[in-house]
Amino acid sequence: TAFILLRFGENMLILVSVLTLLRQAQILFEGIGEAITPIIGIYLGEETYPGVRKVWKMARRSLWVESVLFAALLLAGAPFIVRLLGIQDPATAANAVLGLRILSATLIFTCRMFLDSSYFILIDKIPLGVFDGFSPSGASAPCLQPHSSVHA
Repeated sequence: TAFILLRFGENMLILVSVLTLLRQAQILFEGIGEAITPIIGIYLGEETYPGVRKVWKMARRSLWVESVLFAALLLAGAPFIVRLLGIQDPATAANAVLGLRILSATLIFTCRMFLDSSYFILIDKIPLGVFDGFSPSGASAPCLQPHSSVHA
């Protein structure tokens, strides 16, 4: 907030609400990881590794569907979302729409980051899960290993 205020002025401070809205909407992406955690936990306990791989594969498919649909919704609905937030100034509204559209392209990687973090924490690779969650790119492991497999 302070950076935007000092760098761009108080007229652009409303853009923080756009970023906050998008970050809060990303909680949807945690749902896939939360849903697979108990199932994978049972499969790992039973040492049923084909079941783990099957659930992981289905989760990745769900990830793509959810993130692509959400990104498409943001791309198409960006002007409406900006009006919902009450941004009246045309220049600020144009910046907010552009910002939403740019950030929508990152959603696929963000969704994968949430899924990977849930999995890493589940299999007791907590430092890797935390690193993935706090990485500067927001999606380190998916960018480096887009076709990573499940290692049990």
